[in-house]
Amino acid sequence: MRMWWRLLGLVVLFLGTQLLVSVFGTVVCSFLQIDPQGIDVLATLLLLSNLLVAVFLFGCRILPFKETFRRYSWNMKETAFLVGLTLLAIIPVNGLTELLRLPDIMQTSFAGLMANPLGILNIVVLGPLVEELIFRKGMLDILRKGNYFPIWAIVISSVTFGVIHGNPAQIPGAFLFGLLLGWIYWHTNSVWTVWLLHALNNLIGVLTFTIWGEDQKLMDLFGPWGLGALILCFSVVFFGLALSYRKAFKSKVPISFSEE
Repeated sequence: MRMWWRLLGLVVLFLGTQLLVSVFGTVVCSFLQIDPQGIDVLATLLLLSNLLVAVFLFGCRILPFKETFRRYSWNMKETAFLVGLTLLAIIPVNGLTELLRLPDIMQTSFAGLMANPLGILNIVVLGPLVEELIFRKGMLDILRKGNYFPIWAIVISSVTFGVIHGNPAQIPGAFLFGLLLGWIYWHTNSVWTVWLLHALNNLIGVLTFTIWGEDQKLMDLFGPWGLGALILCFSVVFFGLALSYRKAFKSKVPISFSEE
């Protein structure tokens, strides 16, 4: 039971800080007669929220700073392999999201943030860092110590990661991407690695938006059947490479899905 309270505490910290900053921002904006829905305000509040979560995590010793950011011996071959897996996953994840045609209630806000320097900083750097600290380092370490079967631990953290976004259009993609990042963290035990990969994914999203705009979709380029075939091809290659990971980097894998 204590384990579940700790998991709930991480979620409450993440959401509670956002709520606290949002209320604070609304009050300040009302006093200064500033539009609280403005992109500059939103980006600033996101920055403050992310920084506060990090301060709480390390200042209250919820996460040990030295252990979290311990010196990591980079294996460039392994890192390149994982970057490749992440890039391969982008097409199936985004393609499935488009096929589901779920409502995007935050489209306008995200479009504004991706054109704002502070917004980009949050999306590419600070957001991924805080989310990896909460949903991978925090949640998966707790579940690992609770002797949870790896696949269930990763599913639990990924479901939470998906739902916490609150935007129907983001939930399926966040869940699927969370599965990948959770699997990678479970095997590498490196916050640096999942932070890098999460940041890379978000950076590609920002660059895609900047180059092609928010209205350009994979569905428009390939059509539903073409997109389905593309998803299938990328998925086959992705899973083929993922299955080869343990063999290629056997010494780096502490726990597999087949072990208790």
